[in-house]
Amino acid sequence: MPHIPPTIELLEHAQLQYRRKEYVKAIDLLDLAIKHEPSPSVKLLDTRAAVHEKLGDHKLALKDARTCIRMFEKDPTGYLRAGKVLQIMQKTDVALSIYKHGISKKVNNIELLQKMHDKLLLSLAPDKAADPFAQLPIEIVEMILSYLNFRQIVYCTRVSKQWKIFIDSLPGLWMNLDFSEAKKPVRSAFLSHCINTSRRKVISATLKHVKDMEKVIKALARSCPEFNSLRIVDGGLQGESLMHNLQSATKLKKLTLGVSAVISSMTLPGLLLGCENLEEFECRAIIPGSLNIHWKGEFPKLRRLKLIRNFQSPNRSMHILRIGTLLALTPNLQSLSLNDWATPYDILSLKEPLKQLIELDMTSAVSSGPVPFPFRDLPQTLRVLRLDLDRTLSSVVMLSPKDFFLPNLEELVCCSTDMASLLLSDPELIAKYPDPADNRFFKHANISRLHTLHVQCTGGAQPVTSLLALARLERLRSLRLTHNSNINDDVAKHIATTMKQLQDIDLSSTMITGASVRALVDGLKLTLRTLKFVNVWHCSPDAPEWAREQGVRVQYSQNADIKPKGRKIRFE
Repeated sequence: MPHIPPTIELLEHAQLQYRRKEYVKAIDLLDLAIKHEPSPSVKLLDTRAAVHEKLGDHKLALKDARTCIRMFEKDPTGYLRAGKVLQIMQKTDVALSIYKHGISKKVNNIELLQKMHDKLLLSLAPDKAADPFAQLPIEIVEMILSYLNFRQIVYCTRVSKQWKIFIDSLPGLWMNLDFSEAKKPVRSAFLSHCINTSRRKVISATLKHVKDMEKVIKALARSCPEFNSLRIVDGGLQGESLMHNLQSATKLKKLTLGVSAVISSMTLPGLLLGCENLEEFECRAIIPGSLNIHWKGEFPKLRRLKLIRNFQSPNRSMHILRIGTLLALTPNLQSLSLNDWATPYDILSLKEPLKQLIELDMTSAVSSGPVPFPFRDLPQTLRVLRLDLDRTLSSVVMLSPKDFFLPNLEELVCCSTDMASLLLSDPELIAKYPDPADNRFFKHANISRLHTLHVQCTGGAQPVTSLLALARLERLRSLRLTHNSNINDDVAKHIATTMKQLQDIDLSSTMITGASVRALVDGLKLTLRTLKFVNVWHCSPDAPEWAREQGVRVQYSQNADIKPKGRKIRFE
């Protein structure tokens, strides 16, 4: 007679006691079997969970079920037992999540798990459940659906055939196609369906992971007469085909080419000239050619222009853009961004060609060294000015405050306190009152519109306190002074005393301590919302924690790779 392992014998005796409803004896036998078994089987764990369930000890039953799931991930037994116990415990939502988790793991006999999931889901539905699309007026349903993004609209079409038919009957929901969140390739057939469902009234499209990109762009340009906005997230090198396909889009006003939609600099003139009604053009990956661009025609309708060099291209020269010629052809430009270019050595005047300029962005993700700032005589209409944070004062040392009188400036990003002081100076007041400390200087200063200032103070002859003493900073709401060893507790106290409207402060990579945190929070308790301290090694972690307790949002972190030597000053 073959030998029967003691574990199997104990399990059989336990099952016999279970059928006799002797649950306490069954538990004792199962505990003994599991004690002597290093790796208990699914049947052993599930049987003990069933006995615990009969005894009303649902926590222990759930524990055995979860152990079963952890040890045997592909076996549906643990998921089924856990779902049953959770339903007894009136935790139906958790039970549903357990079933979904098992289905996502593609367990064996997944049909059984799916059946239990659907049965529970059906039991949770009201007795008189009704389709809201069938009960509500069409206008109300359409208004509700208008709050969903395009991806959510597509998900709704998969709920049922009735929902798909209803949503497909509303062309207004298909006028703005957005595939920016697409994770899998989008077939051109589905794009064709979207165009037809909108009754060829598509207004805007964001394309990503789209198969046959050229075919789709051609269909949008030719089939949708009101098409006015196109954003291409990816698609490789764009060239003559893009120019040719967009010529049919006569009402195109906004064109954006993403980082993965690369384009040659020699293609830019033809692209802008072909889209004669273009008002906004943004290109994030320009490959500079070997020859300078030859601009043709004029672009009087262009309001916003953003040209970013492809970061992999070795050629960084802005000479190829012939920016002076381009600006002369865009007299109504309001926003200009030239990013990641090495600026030319010639100084251009913006006052005459761009009398309506509101925003100028010259930031760069790659350090270009101390090269000259390419513009002078900036228009007084300028509201936003962003410069490279690595460009030193030597690049503008030959210029004077009269070249940069910007009374309407609302946001300034630059490097060094010297440059910030130069850009925020008032030449008329300087000529009349040479000493900025003169009370008459502040008395006659115009009320400033400046609300955001970011200065990466890597250097400069002028102290930070001189910059902070400027009258134009009195109404500042956002201040970032970073990467400066001269910014200490005294500077923080000066900020808390004089800038009573500040809401957001960033003093990363400075020498402040916990005393600065207390001074800022106490001095600006009525307005302060956020504080940022990154790589501030003289401030202990309890200072940010205290600020959080006062209701201030704090971002505090340290990079161990750049930790300086010295002793940390604790917050008191």
